[in-house]
Amino acid sequence: MVVSVIFRTIVIAAAWFAVTELRPSAIVYALAAVPVGVAATYLVTGMPARGGSLRLSRGVAATAASLRFVGWIARSAILGGGDVARRALWLPRPDVDPAWVTRRTTLGTAAGRVTLALAINLAPGTLSARIDGDELEIHVITNELDVDAAVTALETRIAAIERAMA
Repeated sequence: MVVSVIFRTIVIAAAWFAVTELRPSAIVYALAAVPVGVAATYLVTGMPARGGSLRLSRGVAATAASLRFVGWIARSAILGGGDVARRALWLPRPDVDPAWVTRRTTLGTAAGRVTLALAINLAPGTLSARIDGDELEIHVITNELDVDAAVTALETRIAAIERAMA
């Protein structure tokens, strides 16, 4: 348990200092942010088993699934960002046709559904507005966006992370 806490603290502190570029003013905030970040990782992943082995295969599977998730988000943001900019700047009129889409999710856990709702916000042209049970209400910049494909792709990646963490 102690090794786990130390490792997570080092990783989160390194990320904090990388993001803040080691600004002296940010170091004070790190004293609060790093422990909160460590606690949040345990809320998400649970406590390690006492006296158990490191279960390397589970960690590798979770890391691989997480990288696929992050890769999808990065690709979507880059490609979709250009599309949103083109639509917003299309002259003489913007090429937008806002609409509401309601999509039923196949994710079985509340954490998975919340992750889906937050992650779909990172796909350009979409904004999740409400979760009601397994229904997700999404605002889209235009009906031309394939929201079903985006949600399905995210669901697949989130479900893979959940399976790896189970």
